[in-house]
Amino acid sequence: FSGIRIARFEEVLAIADGSFGMNIHIKNPGKDGELVKKVAGLLKERCLLDCAYIAGDEGVLEAAAALAPEVARNCLVNQSRPDELVKAALKYDCGVVQFCPGFKPSQTALMAEAGIVSKLFYSDNYEDALNYVDQGIDVILTNLAQLLISRGFNSMLDEC
Repeated sequence: FSGIRIARFEEVLAIADGSFGMNIHIKNPGKDGELVKKVAGLLKERCLLDCAYIAGDEGVLEAAAALAPEVARNCLVNQSRPDELVKAALKYDCGVVQFCPGFKPSQTALMAEAGIVSKLFYSDNYEDALNYVDQGIDVILTNLAQLLISRGFNSMLDEC
C-alpha cells in the first residue's frame, strides 16, 4: 500500500449521502471523550446519524453513551468472551453487537429479542457463512463478498 493515500474521516463524510452504512471503529475515546464528541458532532452536522454507528471497547462505549447517546453503538467488548460481549451490549444500549466465532445461538437469540443486530467478524467461507446465519447472525463481515454473492448468498438473505 506504499504511496496510496488514505482519505481523512472528514473526506469520507463529505461524500457520504446516507446510501451506505458507516462502522466507525474508535480505538480510544480521547481525553474526556473528545474524539467521541468530535465524531458525533460531525455526524450530526452532516445529518448522518441514521447511517453510522460508533464501534469500540468499554471505554469508547461508555463515552459514547454518556456524551453522544444519539449515535448508535456497536459493542466490541471482549469479543472472545461472548457472554461478556452480550452483557456489555445490553449495558451500553448498543444497536449492534459484533461476535467472533465461538458464540452460542442462545446469545444471538437474546440479542434479537433485545432488538440488537448480531454481526460476525468474520467469515470468508460460503458454507460457514450460511451456518452462521442459521445460528442467528444477521450480518457477516467478509473479505470475499464477491465470492459469497456469486454463490447466491446475497439473494438468500433477500428472502429473509
